[in-house]
Amino acid sequence: FAKATIPFCNPDTHPQAPLNNVTLVVGVNGVGKTTILQSVVLGLLGLELKDGGWLPQRWRQNGLADESTAQVEPKIRFHQVDASVAAGSVLDTIWTRIEHRGRLFERLQMPPTMDSQYMRALYDHEAPSLFLAAYGAGRRVDAGSNFDPDIRNSKYTPRFQRFASLFEPAYTLTPLASWLPKSDRQDEIIALLAMVIPGLTVSPEVEQGEVMVDLDGNPQPVSSLSDGYRSFLGWAGDLLYRLAEVCPENTPLHELPGIVLVDEIGLHLHPDWQRSVLTTISRTFPRLQFICTTHSPLIVGTVYAHNLLVARWPKSHKWAKVAAAEQSPYGLSGDQVLKSPAFGLDAVRAPEFEARLEAVAAEASEGHPESVLRYHRMLAYGAEGLAE
Repeated sequence: FAKATIPFCNPDTHPQAPLNNVTLVVGVNGVGKTTILQSVVLGLLGLELKDGGWLPQRWRQNGLADESTAQVEPKIRFHQVDASVAAGSVLDTIWTRIEHRGRLFERLQMPPTMDSQYMRALYDHEAPSLFLAAYGAGRRVDAGSNFDPDIRNSKYTPRFQRFASLFEPAYTLTPLASWLPKSDRQDEIIALLAMVIPGLTVSPEVEQGEVMVDLDGNPQPVSSLSDGYRSFLGWAGDLLYRLAEVCPENTPLHELPGIVLVDEIGLHLHPDWQRSVLTTISRTFPRLQFICTTHSPLIVGTVYAHNLLVARWPKSHKWAKVAAAEQSPYGLSGDQVLKSPAFGLDAVRAPEFEARLEAVAAEASEGHPESVLRYHRMLAYGAEGLAE
């Protein structure tokens, strides 16, 4: 991106809108969807990244020589839980700059004078202020028997751990077995997991280092679940762990405000689950602001225009662009979403079959009755319609 102003949907800007705490980013591979998520962290918590030792590499448009710096300037609206900061106030004086440093690497720079209220909130790692959790597309959970929280805490601050998987592909999420059995909010957490994961009940019992779960009446360890369940349970469980770390004693976890970034929200999920995943997490955590990416037309078909950002490569520019959706995809079928401006596909069938269909359509247009019949059969039955 040469320059982009990105508005994220939140309850303050869309108080009466459905899914008013969800923003979904779509676009082709390599257009910058993950960069948008990472830029949210850079803008809000760049100082935490710098203190945590994260070293940017080729961030300035893949290191193009004519791009000496890159900068993220967030506008932050604070909540009551953000310690020492007035609720409802907006901060727009902080920024994070990435500057050239040698051939491959870069360095992070911040304003020489930072807002004192923001700094107090940032460095209070045990408070709910400035809560942000993020999950990369390569997210995975550490094996329960190998997880050592002391080693993890000696390398990363608690705040850095909440978003580390978005920046470090090798970083693993916290396994349920390491904390759920001894959590003071055990019943609350199990109930919330049941709300966001259909048919799954998590047990606090640990057998051979693993938490046990019940999936549609079948007890089993977490490791026996499918990739879809393990992936979703991995980030949802980690999120609840992070919320429970900082949530005030008399505040329910689902009432804590904050930001959650999820790259590829539909990772490994069955199409039926994709049709409800955003609605479910939005309703379960109404005060969390979710910013997610996806390639799934079924997920896109569950959101409205105010929820959707489309990143694309304009033909006449070397820079990617991101803009609000041109139309609401809510209620469209998968094929309709794929042919909408959100994806912009001309065809949704296999390329070879599409070419054959066009050839048969050309024959039908010349008045061949057999071709007309074959064309309609192909539309209705796919390859089965080719049979004579």
